[in-house]
Amino acid sequence: MKKNWLLGLILLLLIVSLMSVPREKPDDVEKALSGEKNLRKARLAGADLRGLDFYRAKLKKADFSGADLSGANLVSADFHRAILRGVNFEGAELAPTYFARADLSGANMRGANAEGAYFYKANLTGADLSDSNLNEADFWQTDLSNVSLENTSVTGADFNGAFGLSEQQKEYLTRNGAINVGQPAPEDTAEWW
Repeated sequence: MKKNWLLGLILLLLIVSLMSVPREKPDDVEKALSGEKNLRKARLAGADLRGLDFYRAKLKKADFSGADLSGANLVSADFHRAILRGVNFEGAELAPTYFARADLSGANMRGANAEGAYFYKANLTGADLSDSNLNEADFWQTDLSNVSLENTSVTGADFNGAFGLSEQQKEYLTRNGAINVGQPAPEDTAEWW
């Protein structure tokens, strides 16, 4: 009977220890802080990465949920299929950055420079894009439901197939030089992404 009780206790402790896995992997944070540029599939959720230089970094499929990347240099970084829910990009340099199929729901991009950024099929639901530079950015088939666009610069930004915008937002974008606003996207032929 004592052996069964002890075995049960060990099993319970093992389950509890597996459930308390940290949100970030300490070695991934150390790599990021040391300037490592290849952080593919890294777990950096909740990490404080303010002002870091991620120029041309490979960040595909990395999890940055809730991380602070304010003021960071993310020029030409590759966030393909990255998880960026609730990330703070305020004042970050994102021109141009690759966000194809990334989840940026609830992200704060206020005041960021994302000129020429590529948001192909990204999820920007509830993101704050206020006061940011989105000139020449590409939002092809991007979910823009409940985004905030106040004072956003959008000259030449392409919204072909983008959805979730209110009529008022569509008018704002068109009036400020965005192209293909409200246009349905042609059939998707680039499924290899």
